[in-house]
Amino acid sequence: MLKKGGNVEHLITLLLFITINYSHFAHAQVGIGTSTIGNDAILEVSSANKGILLPNIDIDNISTATPVETPANYLTAYNKNENHKSFYYWNGTVWKPLVDLENVASLISLTTSFVKENSGFLDLDSTTGANSYQKNDPPGTTWKAIPNLKSTFTVSKTSNNINVNVEGMIQANNTTISSSGFSYSVAIFLDNSLHSVRNFIVTSNSFCSYDFYSINANINNLTLGEHTIEAFATVRVNFSNASTSKWRFSGIFNGCTNLNSDMTESLMTIKLTQSN
Repeated sequence: MLKKGGNVEHLITLLLFITINYSHFAHAQVGIGTSTIGNDAILEVSSANKGILLPNIDIDNISTATPVETPANYLTAYNKNENHKSFYYWNGTVWKPLVDLENVASLISLTTSFVKENSGFLDLDSTTGANSYQKNDPPGTTWKAIPNLKSTFTVSKTSNNINVNVEGMIQANNTTISSSGFSYSVAIFLDNSLHSVRNFIVTSNSFCSYDFYSINANINNLTLGEHTIEAFATVRVNFSNASTSKWRFSGIFNGCTNLNSDMTESLMTIKLTQSN
């Protein structure tokens, strides 16, 4: 039984103290280096020359919780392991990096360009005929690769677009002025299968006949993984007299002065765009 007087007053004071402090801690905001805390922040840290140091732990296998015992979901730490250096959080199953190429790429569209320039030239000394070509055919004996116009890349998103342009020069070896002509084809192969082809016909009344070629391809939604694009060429029909017996892609024949090395370069440009 409580006594009147001082004991009652002491009890009331104690209860008020507990109530006030409970209310304070139930709605507490913590400021470190600042006394002005945002209304929606439970913790605010401010410093002009210091940072926050999270625990540094060695997570060798990011597929297991070790070295943390039963980590809570979204537990965050810096992984100092040489193979996985980054900030990681536990998602309930594995450790996930806070920022990496995978999760950054998932938020934006990525466009990557590749440019390949010929290294040397391609000489052809026979024709293959005015044939028709079927999509997905292999190169076989008809087609010859233009040196170095080949690129291998990785597709990481199911929604993707690949735009390919191949351009360059072909020259005949007719070193005398005569009426001449020939037809040829340039093709783009995807994963060693014919994807796009363009035929060209050249007529000329000059020596060292030449022609500029350009071919484009647009490819949508390749399967995930690695793919290869390569440029090939073939000479179809020779309309010339005996003075023309060879054709050169990406180069100049001796004795031909109507082109220089810069003019005969061949280029393949690939633009890969990937998005969600």
